[in-house]
Amino acid sequence: GVARGLRRDGALWYTRALGRAQTTNHESRVGLLHLALGKLWCAGGNLDAASEEIRHARATFEDLEEIENLVRTLCLQGEVERDLDRPMDSEATYREALAWSYRAGDSDGTAIQVHVGIARLYLHTGRPLDAEAEVRQAERLAGAGGRLGWLTQVYTFLGTLSGLRED
Repeated sequence: GVARGLRRDGALWYTRALGRAQTTNHESRVGLLHLALGKLWCAGGNLDAASEEIRHARATFEDLEEIENLVRTLCLQGEVERDLDRPMDSEATYREALAWSYRAGDSDGTAIQVHVGIARLYLHTGRPLDAEAEVRQAERLAGAGGRLGWLTQVYTFLGTLSGLRED
Protein backbone atom coordinates (compact mmCIF):
# COMPACT_ATOMS: atom_id res chain seq x y z
CA GLY A 1 0.00 0.00 0.00
CA VAL A 2 2.54 2.59 1.09
CA ALA A 3 5.01 1.74 -1.68
CA ARG A 4 2.22 1.88 -4.24
CA GLY A 5 1.27 5.35 -2.97
CA LEU A 6 4.87 6.49 -3.13
CA ARG A 7 5.12 5.30 -6.74
CA ARG A 8 1.97 7.19 -7.64
CA ASP A 9 3.30 10.33 -5.94
CA GLY A 10 6.70 9.83 -7.57
CA ALA A 11 5.10 9.46 -10.99
CA LEU A 12 3.15 12.66 -10.40
CA TRP A 13 6.31 14.61 -9.59
CA TYR A 14 8.27 13.10 -12.48
CA THR A 15 5.41 13.94 -14.83
CA ARG A 16 5.38 17.55 -13.59
CA ALA A 17 9.14 17.79 -14.06
CA LEU A 18 8.80 16.28 -17.52
CA GLY A 19 6.26 18.92 -18.52
CA ARG A 20 8.61 21.68 -17.35
CA ALA A 21 11.63 20.15 -19.06
CA GLN A 22 9.69 19.90 -22.32
CA THR A 23 8.91 23.63 -22.22
CA THR A 24 12.59 24.50 -21.79
CA ASN A 25 13.70 22.36 -24.76
CA HIS A 26 16.23 20.58 -22.55
CA GLU A 27 16.01 17.28 -24.43
CA SER A 28 18.61 15.45 -22.36
CA ARG A 29 16.65 16.21 -19.20
CA VAL A 30 13.46 15.05 -20.94
CA GLY A 31 15.13 11.73 -21.77
CA LEU A 32 16.41 11.32 -18.21
CA LEU A 33 12.93 11.95 -16.83
CA HIS A 34 11.42 9.39 -19.20
CA LEU A 35 14.09 6.94 -18.03
CA ALA A 36 13.33 7.71 -14.36
CA LEU A 37 9.62 7.16 -14.97
CA GLY A 38 10.43 3.89 -16.71
CA LYS A 39 12.42 2.74 -13.68
CA LEU A 40 9.61 3.76 -11.37
CA TRP A 41 6.99 1.86 -13.38
CA CYS A 42 9.30 -1.15 -13.68
CA ALA A 43 9.82 -1.25 -9.92
CA GLY A 44 6.06 -1.13 -9.47
CA GLY A 45 5.48 -3.97 -11.90
CA ASN A 46 3.73 -1.82 -14.52
CA LEU A 47 5.83 -3.08 -17.40
CA ASP A 48 3.59 -1.63 -20.14
CA ALA A 49 3.97 1.89 -18.76
CA ALA A 50 7.69 1.25 -18.23
CA SER A 51 8.06 0.14 -21.86
CA GLU A 52 6.39 3.32 -23.09
CA GLU A 53 8.70 5.57 -21.06
CA ILE A 54 11.74 3.55 -22.16
CA ARG A 55 10.69 3.97 -25.79
CA HIS A 56 10.62 7.77 -25.35
CA ALA A 57 13.94 7.82 -23.48
CA ARG A 58 15.61 5.64 -26.08
CA ALA A 59 14.45 7.83 -28.97
CA THR A 60 15.69 10.93 -27.17
CA PHE A 61 19.13 9.54 -26.38
CA GLU A 62 19.52 8.13 -29.90
CA ASP A 63 18.67 11.55 -31.39
CA LEU A 64 21.10 13.29 -29.03
CA GLU A 65 23.76 10.58 -29.45
CA GLU A 66 24.10 10.36 -25.65
CA ILE A 67 25.62 6.92 -25.63
CA GLU A 68 25.96 6.37 -21.86
CA ASN A 69 22.31 7.27 -21.28
CA LEU A 70 21.29 5.15 -24.26
CA VAL A 71 23.11 2.16 -22.74
CA ARG A 72 21.37 2.71 -19.39
CA THR A 73 18.04 2.88 -21.20
CA LEU A 74 18.75 -0.29 -23.18
CA CYS A 75 19.64 -2.09 -19.94
CA LEU A 76 16.28 -1.16 -18.46
CA GLN A 77 14.59 -2.26 -21.67
CA GLY A 78 16.40 -5.61 -21.44
CA GLU A 79 15.25 -5.97 -17.84
CA VAL A 80 11.62 -5.27 -18.79
CA GLU A 81 11.82 -7.73 -21.69
CA ARG A 82 13.25 -10.34 -19.31
CA ASP A 83 10.39 -9.76 -16.87
CA LEU A 84 7.88 -10.01 -19.73
CA ASP A 85 9.38 -13.47 -20.41
CA ARG A 86 10.89 -12.46 -23.73
CA PRO A 87 14.45 -13.72 -23.18
CA MET A 88 15.53 -13.59 -26.83
CA ASP A 89 14.46 -9.94 -27.13
CA SER A 90 16.13 -9.20 -23.80
CA GLU A 91 19.42 -10.77 -24.85
CA ALA A 92 19.38 -8.91 -28.18
CA THR A 93 18.76 -5.64 -26.36
CA TYR A 94 21.59 -6.29 -23.92
CA ARG A 95 23.94 -7.18 -26.79
CA GLU A 96 23.03 -3.89 -28.48
CA ALA A 97 23.74 -2.07 -25.20
CA LEU A 98 27.09 -3.83 -24.94
CA ALA A 99 28.05 -2.78 -28.46
CA TRP A 100 27.15 0.83 -27.66
CA SER A 101 29.08 0.74 -24.37
CA TYR A 102 32.26 -0.36 -26.10
CA ARG A 103 31.75 2.22 -28.83
CA ALA A 104 31.62 4.91 -26.17
CA GLY A 105 34.95 3.84 -24.70
CA ASP A 106 33.07 2.96 -21.51
CA SER A 107 34.57 5.70 -19.38
CA ASP A 108 31.76 5.38 -16.85
CA GLY A 109 31.56 1.60 -16.55
CA THR A 110 28.35 1.06 -18.49
CA ALA A 111 29.68 -2.23 -19.93
CA ILE A 112 29.78 -3.58 -16.38
CA GLN A 113 26.09 -2.79 -16.00
CA VAL A 114 25.36 -4.58 -19.27
CA HIS A 115 27.30 -7.72 -18.31
CA VAL A 116 25.52 -7.86 -14.94
CA GLY A 117 22.17 -7.48 -16.73
CA ILE A 118 23.00 -10.31 -19.11
CA ALA A 119 24.09 -12.45 -16.15
CA ARG A 120 20.74 -11.80 -14.43
CA LEU A 121 18.94 -12.75 -17.65
CA TYR A 122 20.90 -15.98 -17.90
CA LEU A 123 20.21 -16.82 -14.28
CA HIS A 124 16.51 -16.07 -14.84
CA THR A 125 16.44 -18.45 -17.83
CA GLY A 126 18.24 -21.28 -16.05
CA ARG A 127 21.70 -20.81 -17.52
CA PRO A 128 23.91 -20.45 -14.43
CA LEU A 129 27.20 -21.24 -16.21
CA ASP A 130 26.55 -18.54 -18.80
CA ALA A 131 25.53 -16.19 -15.99
CA GLU A 132 28.82 -16.84 -14.23
CA ALA A 133 30.81 -16.17 -17.42
CA GLU A 134 29.07 -12.81 -17.86
CA VAL A 135 29.49 -11.78 -14.26
CA ARG A 136 33.17 -12.77 -14.41
CA GLN A 137 33.55 -10.39 -17.37
CA ALA A 138 31.91 -7.68 -15.26
CA GLU A 139 34.33 -8.54 -12.44
CA ARG A 140 37.33 -8.11 -14.76
CA LEU A 141 36.09 -4.74 -15.98
CA ALA A 142 35.22 -3.53 -12.48
CA GLY A 143 38.55 -4.67 -11.08
CA ALA A 144 40.54 -3.06 -13.88
CA GLY A 145 38.63 0.19 -13.43
CA GLY A 146 38.81 0.20 -9.64
CA ARG A 147 35.01 0.32 -9.41
CA LEU A 148 34.40 -0.92 -5.88
CA GLY A 149 30.63 -0.43 -5.97
CA TRP A 150 30.35 -2.68 -8.98
CA LEU A 151 32.71 -5.24 -7.45
CA THR A 152 30.39 -5.42 -4.44
CA GLN A 153 27.43 -6.15 -6.74
CA VAL A 154 29.45 -8.70 -8.71
CA TYR A 155 30.56 -10.57 -5.58
CA THR A 156 27.00 -10.54 -4.25
CA PHE A 157 25.84 -12.07 -7.53
CA LEU A 158 28.60 -14.69 -7.38
CA GLY A 159 27.51 -15.51 -3.83
CA THR A 160 23.95 -16.00 -5.08
CA LEU A 161 25.22 -18.34 -7.80
CA SER A 162 27.24 -20.33 -5.28
CA GLY A 163 24.22 -20.62 -3.03
CA LEU A 164 22.09 -21.89 -5.89
CA ARG A 165 24.71 -24.53 -6.67
CA GLU A 166 24.97 -25.30 -2.95
CA ASP A 167 28.74 -24.66 -3.05
